[in-house]
Formats: sequence, structure tokens, C-alpha cells
Amino acid sequence: MSMPDDNMHPPSDGLETVAGDVSGPDGSTNDNASIGSAHSTSSLKEKIEALCSTIEYRMPFVHGTLPIESDEEIKVFYGKPGDAHCIDLAHPTEEQLCHLEDACDPATFGRNQQDVLDETYRTAGKMDIRNFSTNLLPRTTYWALSATSCWRRTTSGWYTTCTN
Repeated sequence: MSMPDDNMHPPSDGLETVAGDVSGPDGSTNDNASIGSAHSTSSLKEKIEALCSTIEYRMPFVHGTLPIESDEEIKVFYGKPGDAHCIDLAHPTEEQLCHLEDACDPATFGRNQQDVLDETYRTAGKMDIRNFSTNLLPRTTYWALSATSCWRRTTSGWYTTCTN
């Protein structure tokens, strides 16, 4: 999706301009205006409401990599109550990585439309969110953009429109 120029007004999501009654050039309204066929029995407003009810708005999915300076620490604190540990993922030792792996619970996976645990087929581990935390700070991650930019939701997704 392209970003709007600074001199342009950001595009509206279109819903506020077409969700009301359709006005003719003389100011008259027509609740029976329709998209497509002039013989349609549904009003334009009903069609738009039906369309809007099918749209799901979600925060954007973000993925990628972050540059890490050689002096940075990416700490993960993990463990169950009474057995806390910390590892710097930017500079881990093999022993620390093995301990982190051992702290994980066995993870199931989908096979033949079933949730199974079969370590002869695939070994995977998981750690519930209540058993770990990290020192990744918003100012050093992608989410810093949400603090320094204006995010706008449209019918086609999210985009940033300005920078503070």
C-alpha cells in the first residue's frame, strides 16, 4: 500500500461518506439507491451495512528482524516459580541455551487434522507466556513506530500517515 504525500489528505475509509442516505443534486434523498441493478430491493445503506458487518479490523501482523548492536543485551527471564533464570540471547552460552530448551514443555502439533504429541516424528518445545518475559523495550523495536507515528485504520488495512 502506498503512503499518501504530505500535501495530500489521507484517504478516508469511505464509510462515513456513503453510510448515510444518498442525496440527489436537488438535495432529495433516495433510500432505495442500489449498487448495480436499478431493480434491486435492498437499499444502498443496507448493502453497506451488510458489507461492513463482514469486515474484521485487527492490528497489523508484523514480522522481520531488528539490528542488534554488539553491546546490546536481549535478556529473557524464564522459569517457573522458585526456579527463575536469565539468558542474554545476544550472547548466549551453549549451556544456557540447553537449559532454556530443557525449561520448555513438550509442544503438540497438528497432524492428520489432530493435535498430537509424537516426539518420534517431531520434537518441539513451548513456554507459556506466564513463565517468561523479556527486556525488549518499545523504543528499540518496531512498535516504537506506534509511539512516533499516527496510525490510521482503513477498510484495506493499516498505514501510517504522519510522524511527530
